[in-house]
Amino acid sequence: MRAPLLALALILPLPALANCADPVDQVEMTECAGQAYQAADEDLNATYKLAMAAMKAWDADLPKDQRGAEEALRKAQRAWLPYRDAVCENEVFFYKDGSIAPLVGLACLERLTRQRAEELRAMAEGE
Repeated sequence: MRAPLLALALILPLPALANCADPVDQVEMTECAGQAYQAADEDLNATYKLAMAAMKAWDADLPKDQRGAEEALRKAQRAWLPYRDAVCENEVFFYKDGSIAPLVGLACLERLTRQRAEELRAMAEGE
């Protein structure tokens, strides 16, 4: 299931033709879900950079033998990505033979990506 779900991300950059304010069919809903996931992923990447900068600053204020916030975040993010994908593959599994499967997968990717971006945003802001 991983390959089909991840393949969705490869087709997302196609020109936007859907009316996402009021999608009328499955194709438009899926395209809009793809656009929403792409926006969430862009936000995640930007927020990750902010969080990494905050962790670097945190490490800079510590003695060398106590540093590790930057590496800990990098390790956590590398572990989170396959976790997110596995969770979404699990959600899609129940719809694998249906036309709604891509929509379910993209909606899951968007939801979890937005949640992670909020976690990183809080980290970047020192919360």
